[in-house]
Amino acid sequence: MGDVAGVHHRQQQAPMDQVHHGREKITDRLETGNSTDTRPPPGSAVVAAAPTAASPRVCLLACIRAKSSKRDGVSLNFRSCPTLNGTLEMPLDRSALRQAVRFALIATALIATGCDSSTPVAPTAQSTNAPDPLRAPLERLGMQGIARGDLAKAEIQRALQQLATTPCNSQAMGALAPQLKAMGYRKEAAQALITFADECGNADGFLLSAVGDLLMIRDYPQAIAISNRLIADHPTDTRMRYTRAQAYSQTRQYEQALADYLEVIALSPNPRRLASGVFTETAQAQAKLGRHCEAASTVRMWMSLDPSRTQNPQGKRLVAEYERQRDCPASYASGKDTFPRKPDQVILASVEVNGKKGTFIVDTGASVVAITRAFAERAGIDYLGGRKIAVQTANGHTDVHTGMAKRIQIRQVAANQVPVVVQAGAESAFGPGVDGLLGQSFLSRFDTHFGPRQWSIAVPATDG
Repeated sequence: MGDVAGVHHRQQQAPMDQVHHGREKITDRLETGNSTDTRPPPGSAVVAAAPTAASPRVCLLACIRAKSSKRDGVSLNFRSCPTLNGTLEMPLDRSALRQAVRFALIATALIATGCDSSTPVAPTAQSTNAPDPLRAPLERLGMQGIARGDLAKAEIQRALQQLATTPCNSQAMGALAPQLKAMGYRKEAAQALITFADECGNADGFLLSAVGDLLMIRDYPQAIAISNRLIADHPTDTRMRYTRAQAYSQTRQYEQALADYLEVIALSPNPRRLASGVFTETAQAQAKLGRHCEAASTVRMWMSLDPSRTQNPQGKRLVAEYERQRDCPASYASGKDTFPRKPDQVILASVEVNGKKGTFIVDTGASVVAITRAFAERAGIDYLGGRKIAVQTANGHTDVHTGMAKRIQIRQVAANQVPVVVQAGAESAFGPGVDGLLGQSFLSRFDTHFGPRQWSIAVPATDG
């Protein structure tokens, strides 16, 4: 039978000593394991059987059999499959038989209750520690690493149960994600939202929320990748461009960040309502690229978009800081002048762009100088080489091309290398006889003041 003799007990030893010694032998065999035979010996009576955790099909057999040659004793044979093979012999008298049966029952109770050798052991708990019905949504959404105690929250259990039966239940997903974020599981929340959007579609709000989580955990490459998807589907949505600009800034890709920041400003139908952070972050990107003159102009733009901001302390401090570092050439902005105006009427001005005169509306609410396609062609602006973007206007979406005017001049006031946008369509969006809008990409380089009967423009005074 191969190493099954075990320890032979002398008749004079106390029966309970035999029990304790036998239990120690069982433990040793369960840990080391030598036998793979799971069948009880012929002629044995199976007293009890119990599963162990040694293998998926392990059970302990406690057998009582009479010795084949002499009927003067009994042998307790314990055999586990495959890890136990031990025998305990004792005299065949009534007391010993009673102790043998007791020993078998004790051993059986310590391990488990009834089995036969074909009964598999119950599977161990999964790492999610979640009830079986919830395992599928947890694994599908990549949430296996969340602690058991956190999964026990009623709100999470309810949402997971709903997602288990209806995997594309957006209401359940919308309830689950904030719960995960509140507990600090932003990575898991982002992954769950992205997976849900991939599998169920029509969930751009979830993707945008995921980008916010990715920014919080500083996974900037993934934030950029998801933002790219969103921008491809929603080119005029400023929120997607803004989050991508932030991710670019954090990875020191300042040129890409600046392009997105400027488009956020250009795409906005009402730049006055944009958060101050859009302008200050744009200025920071410009400063990182060494464009301190542009940085000062961007902050000045934010201040001039709303008259209540003209004396804003933060804005004035930033402008002063950038102007101290600037090395602007005279061509960046020069001159000063004053112009008449009629009260409560649109201000029209004769403006030269690359030496070609046109009629422009002076519009402090326009973030960039905008011109018609016909005038751009007259002025020799290479707009077809620029990016084509969709902008939101009072009349809806319209396509424009980005470009650069070499010089814009209004009487004694001039600026070089001024960003512009050119209408893609042939029809003017500004009204009959109007060639464009004189917006903040020009005006923000200067100090402007508007009175009831005149307005003035001049190069900003520098301290010291």
